[in-house]
Amino acid sequence: MKRLLLILPLILLAIAACKSEKKYVRYATLYEETPRSIHVAPLFDLTPHKKDADSATLCEYQRQAVAAHFFNQTIPIGIRQRGYAITTTDSILYPGIRTARRLKSLQDGDPSRYCVTHDADAILICSLLAWKGTPTEPRLYAEYQLRSTKSGRDLMHSWVRVSRLIDTAYNGQLLTLPEERTIADDLQTDIVTAILCYMVQQANVFIMQDIPFAPSSYFHGKDLYLKATKQYFKAIINSDGTLEIEPFSLEEFENECFL
Repeated sequence: MKRLLLILPLILLAIAACKSEKKYVRYATLYEETPRSIHVAPLFDLTPHKKDADSATLCEYQRQAVAAHFFNQTIPIGIRQRGYAITTTDSILYPGIRTARRLKSLQDGDPSRYCVTHDADAILICSLLAWKGTPTEPRLYAEYQLRSTKSGRDLMHSWVRVSRLIDTAYNGQLLTLPEERTIADDLQTDIVTAILCYMVQQANVFIMQDIPFAPSSYFHGKDLYLKATKQYFKAIINSDGTLEIEPFSLEEFENECFL
């Protein structure tokens, strides 16, 4: 009997863990409120943008700035594919006191005015928190928050670390993916910038593919029992282009991103 009492809590924890991976648990509030339209707030690019850095660092900042603009261009695509009506802005807010206040207001304040001004049931708040890593393994830390403009509740809140594992040739040249070379051609930019753009694109695609379909979609309600991502996770883009998703704890994320 004592042994059964010891085992029972473990069984209940295992069952709870399984349930927590299902979309009907992860997105319970979103299913409850069934938003039909989403407003995408200006992107909060909180990564460093120093003007007095050396030329190499300034070049890296410029590449990251291009990636931030590419983020803005690609975030609406995945939202529309899920069946939501969308309004968006191309503006980007950089680090500063006003930006911090604006972000806090959107994340914690009353978002009901967006229901009227943009005819939106929800508002998506995206933040680029940090770029780190090495030339052969760049890493991006980003935050996505979807809030109801009617109740103010979180419909989705995710933190992701996106990393790109890059092989090199014998001469040190980066071995890139066809998609990255296409981005470089389309944007008329260098391949390193294109890699960063591909990373933000993949992050946006994956995040948006995880949220439930809109009520107007034929697939609405058919994804209740599909597996959902955790709030904190790693998205690893391998050298062959495959994507791996791994769990990530709050402590790991904060230690890597902010320390």
